Amino acid sequence: MEIREKLKAKLTDEQDPAMILHLTTTLLFYAIHNGRLVHAPGKTVPSLLKYLSKNLPSNINQRLHEMQG
Repeated sequence: MEIREKLKAKLTDEQDPAMILHLTTTLLFYAIHNGRLVHAPGKTVPSLLKYLSKNLPSNINQRLHEMQG
């Protein structure tokens, strides 16, 4: 199974909000950067989201900001 599909499957089953945000960030990076994965600890999620924000629609940025709490 492709890594993207594995991540999506894990995201579907995940209950922990922090892990949901982490998986979502990983999938967004993968999508924006043509299949390149990023392996980063959870504490880097805010920095990654800031980096990705310039490539995302404002409504997605707003929702991700809300998820960060």
